[in-house]
Amino acid sequence: MCLARCRGDSDCATQCFAEYGCPRLDAWLNCTVEKEQCVSVPAGTYDVKKFYAENIPTKMKDFDVRKLEGKWYKVRGYNPKYDCYPCQTNTFKYNTETKKMETEVKLRVARKKSGGYWENVLTEQMDVQSPSDRSTLFAKGEIFGLSFQEEWYVLGADDDFVMTAYVGNNLQDAYKGWWS
Repeated sequence: MCLARCRGDSDCATQCFAEYGCPRLDAWLNCTVEKEQCVSVPAGTYDVKKFYAENIPTKMKDFDVRKLEGKWYKVRGYNPKYDCYPCQTNTFKYNTETKKMETEVKLRVARKKSGGYWENVLTEQMDVQSPSDRSTLFAKGEIFGLSFQEEWYVLGADDDFVMTAYVGNNLQDAYKGWWS
């Protein structure tokens, strides 16, 4: 019922997940929305190809993604829907066999109605892009049982600081942001 009232508003949907989210809801959404498509989702109001072609960030040249390994705290962000949760961390581990970055994202969403926080952990395998590709990393994943894809761009880095921009999309929304 909570999600039905959202009518495609991602902020509203995030609050529904904060209040009622659980693995059973994720599995139900995956089955009904993505697998079987028996629940329709309003079409996005964006052209995905055009979105990915405009205002492309410029990635840092010759960045060694293994420098990302370890736990990073998001201390600043651009997009309040994705980057500004309290105590949000990204933990990176480079897999030398698969040449992929294994990433764990932890986020806490404030529960506006019941108080406290809903904690969520998202894991994903990120493809390390070649130096000639426009992004540094490419991710396809699932959160709340629904698919997304993102291009990540390392814009600048030193031993203690990384600035990353991203563009992504899911069934309803195209989004971009950055975090450091």
